[in-house]
Amino acid sequence: MGKENKIDRVIPPGTRYISKKMSRLLLTLLATTATIVAGTTDTPPNTCVTYFNFTGTQESNTFFGSANADGSLMQINDLGLRFDPQGKFTVGKESFSFSTNSNATMHKGFGCCSKLSLLTVNKATGSYQVASVDSNSKFGPDPKKECGKYGCGIMEFAGIDDTAMTAVVWMNPLSPQPPPGAFGDSPNLDNFGLTLGHFNLKTGEIIPIRPFVIDGDNATSTTPMDIGMASYDAKNKNFWYACNPGGDFNNEGACSYPATVGKKPGKMQVLPWSSKSEGKTFTTTSLDYSAALKGAVVLGQTFVNAQTNMQSTKLFFGDPAHPENEDWATIVDLGMAWVSMSFTDDFLFI
Repeated sequence: MGKENKIDRVIPPGTRYISKKMSRLLLTLLATTATIVAGTTDTPPNTCVTYFNFTGTQESNTFFGSANADGSLMQINDLGLRFDPQGKFTVGKESFSFSTNSNATMHKGFGCCSKLSLLTVNKATGSYQVASVDSNSKFGPDPKKECGKYGCGIMEFAGIDDTAMTAVVWMNPLSPQPPPGAFGDSPNLDNFGLTLGHFNLKTGEIIPIRPFVIDGDNATSTTPMDIGMASYDAKNKNFWYACNPGGDFNNEGACSYPATVGKKPGKMQVLPWSSKSEGKTFTTTSLDYSAALKGAVVLGQTFVNAQTNMQSTKLFFGDPAHPENEDWATIVDLGMAWVSMSFTDDFLFI
């Protein structure tokens, strides 16, 4: 496995408060996980974690390991100096991926905002590899290529296929580097996304699936709620993500879009979530698609003086078979917990 590390040993001096807070969060997570599985198994699950010594410089030493019940970490591998994780990752059966930066795309004419690389880790061995968008491919920023048609950056991603070593990505346009007009006829940067595609986690090759553009100039367009909350229904080939129905940030829900091959846009399905029975006090902090339940599972939390108080935390179920039911069922009450440190792309729900 590797050398055992306490979190305090990983984080440098001067940030002990942060390390203790992370320890409490980890212990809470482990206790919650043990409680959930207590009724179904005598053996608690292995908890894989990525952790880093936050430096405040946007890049930190990143590690992969397993979490013990006492909050200590068993380091499995050192993932190197990486862009600080922002909760944007996806989990497969054998591996997981998260967005990062890479020298392979530096000074290649790309914009500065969207992620261009995915780092994929094997959960059993800790081995990893980084794949980046190829600047010489049709997704490269050269105006003679088709960046404006297919997109240049990775806006969202989900659905690791451990056999093919691919993930489904939602590509979007990049802001052009100066001078203005470097991309020629640039796409409308107010829009969300351009296309869905299969991203090769070994080579960075992208194969387009179908167009997927949301009109950002239409105030009533249903828009993505936040970056980093997407999932994938592999059986039915649907791309799921948290959304704001009708473009209203006060409305939340789960949306799905067909990830089947086609030259024309598909039809979006919207599952509005009102949480009426909960007094409309919950908000989405994570989303996943459950193959067993055949629908969207959302981790919801209240936000009442969230900086100083623990919040009510529950799992909710959005049923695609009954989109008219906006008051989603509660799967499990997880009790009180601190607000998620960042909106997260994926929690693994079977």
